[in-house]
Amino acid sequence: MSVEPTVLSTIIDEFKRRGIGYVVTDRDLTIVATHGDPHLFRECDPAYIGLPLTEAAQELVGNESVLAAIQTGAAERLRFDLVNRTLEDGRSIYVRMTDLPYYDKSGECVGIVHLVEDISDAALQQHKVLQQRNELALLQRKQAQIISDLTATSDELRRINAFNQSFLTVAAHQLTEPLTVIGGFVELLRDRLKEAADDPNAMTMDTLAEAVDRLQRVTENLLGMLSLESQLEQALPQSSSLAELIFEVMDDMRPDIEQKSINLALEIPDGLPEVLCDDDQTVRLLRNLLKIAIDCTPEHGDLSISLEEDAERKRVCLTVRCSHNSLTNADLESLSVLSEQHNRILLGNNRGNTLELYVALALLRLQNGDLQVHDSDQEPRALVVMLPIAGKDGQ
Repeated sequence: MSVEPTVLSTIIDEFKRRGIGYVVTDRDLTIVATHGDPHLFRECDPAYIGLPLTEAAQELVGNESVLAAIQTGAAERLRFDLVNRTLEDGRSIYVRMTDLPYYDKSGECVGIVHLVEDISDAALQQHKVLQQRNELALLQRKQAQIISDLTATSDELRRINAFNQSFLTVAAHQLTEPLTVIGGFVELLRDRLKEAADDPNAMTMDTLAEAVDRLQRVTENLLGMLSLESQLEQALPQSSSLAELIFEVMDDMRPDIEQKSINLALEIPDGLPEVLCDDDQTVRLLRNLLKIAIDCTPEHGDLSISLEEDAERKRVCLTVRCSHNSLTNADLESLSVLSEQHNRILLGNNRGNTLELYVALALLRLQNGDLQVHDSDQEPRALVVMLPIAGKDGQ
């Protein structure tokens, strides 16, 4: 069936709109007809009529056997994608070349139809996508290398940390026994010196006993800190009365309070809700904080301990305040990072309480609690412990 001239005209116009040109050859691959923009496609220049197709489209040189196979039906087509060409005006374009069999009205193949299409826009987009893929692959390789380096560094840090923890644990355990022996002998000497009135060595023994006690507490806290960090000790929260835990700790601390003749004021109202905490961990926490408060309170000084409910924040707050302003801004700097506060909360006079505060804060964090320091012009600085109210913290 023949094609109407108007249909052929429409097809040719569409080819021109899409930037497609074509060349028709005979069986000998000699160009017999061309159509298209010769400035864009050199093979479409009418000057090539009568010349071999391979001379107009030099990219086909060496593919004559394939073109012959297309005419015999042995090959369906020959196609080249992304052929780069430089135009006379210096512009660079990308074309797609497709060679198909050309049939006469009887259906016999009498030559080749050489189609050439400008695909510069699509080629540039494809080039961008390919470039982005290459950049992404490069970034992935860099990321994999960074992850590998970080993993190696992390493993090395774990080994170093494990060694340090092992060393500190052994050292702390090795210190425990001799400190216990020394403390026992000091107490024995103190008891004997008490029998001798006005012995000048009595004060020396008191100072020595205090120093040994502090070293023992530092060693115990060091072991506790190592346990928290290396063994990832987990608290087992349950509903407990914070007031009862305070009374339990105060019974243990009463000898220290009486020794310094401290005036203790307890403000614990009835009807406070129970808190969600681990009893053992909280007792350790309270013992640390109260020991710090007693150390910071001078002889015959005042020490107040109060409990109150913060209903808005769903917390029960324990406030420990000394009448003597011994909680200064001189030293408590290192714990400010741990407590995520900008105010400094380390104890003054290098009394060695930083480790105790560290352990106290770690114990609080395990129980979803917090430690803060309150300042006031009228009152001395106070340590405030906050624990969640049982059943109201959303856990």
